[in-house]
Amino acid sequence: MNTEWRTFGHRNDFAFEYRFQPDPDAGKAATALESGSWGAFRFWVKGRNLCQHHHKGEMGHEISWYLSPLLNWLSENWNPLFHEECFPLPCDKRNARIGYMDSLRRYMGDTDPVVEARGEAWFGWWQRHALRSCRRGGLFPDLFFRRMVDFSEISWGNFPVEFAGHSVTPTILLNTAHPKNLQDEGRRFSIGHELCHILHDRFFGSEVAIASGPWAPANIEKRANAFSAMLLMPLDLINPLIRSLPCPLDTLDGIHSLAKQLRVGRRALVWHLYNLSKLDEAQRLNLEQTMRASEEGLQRHE
Repeated sequence: MNTEWRTFGHRNDFAFEYRFQPDPDAGKAATALESGSWGAFRFWVKGRNLCQHHHKGEMGHEISWYLSPLLNWLSENWNPLFHEECFPLPCDKRNARIGYMDSLRRYMGDTDPVVEARGEAWFGWWQRHALRSCRRGGLFPDLFFRRMVDFSEISWGNFPVEFAGHSVTPTILLNTAHPKNLQDEGRRFSIGHELCHILHDRFFGSEVAIASGPWAPANIEKRANAFSAMLLMPLDLINPLIRSLPCPLDTLDGIHSLAKQLRVGRRALVWHLYNLSKLDEAQRLNLEQTMRASEEGLQRHE
């Protein structure tokens, strides 16, 4: 078996690299075709390795998985990847990934037939343009490819992932470079969210992994958020802390004090208090506006 890297393109612009390797499971977890395609791959954009990642304190520089689904996806979607420029519906977002994420907010989980049809149109587009649509349980980067006039647009982001199964030790992987996970409060909430998936939602994932985000059912994501909120901010803990606050709960100082004691983010706390009917909608909106103005002021000062 030739295990040398094969490179298409140039790293300083765009490159796809892959190599075949012996299947570490010796064919026990896949078909003969899939087992024979085990290997590694990397995508490069402007000298940046988009497959670089952290795992268990170590830096990884490639994605190891069965390559047959990836190579088949590239072959089957070559035309839309490099010739389909338009979104499935009118969209004014600046890149493909942001447009797709906006579609989730607009259409996902709505049972109205018209809205559902729009969501299905975006789902079909996602299957043609999102690398993760062919991951088949692998840990693939969150990449989107799209034709853009005379260029190819590549946009990316990240979602946390958790593993669970009969032959897998339950594991949660977090992208610690993601803005929501830079602070301890955000990491704790993300871990609680993924823990809900491990405990309750294994049947919605593939055989190996569940990724929070793209086309995970909306009610499942909301339930995972509610689970994490109640895990980190249970009523038995919140009620006495609210009673001992030195300032009103519906003020920025009150929220900041309570969030610090609970070790949670302020926005997560505000939404949790609203869902518990401890804040009304007007108070929630006022707090969100105040927090946004405060954050914008800090950014201008920096």
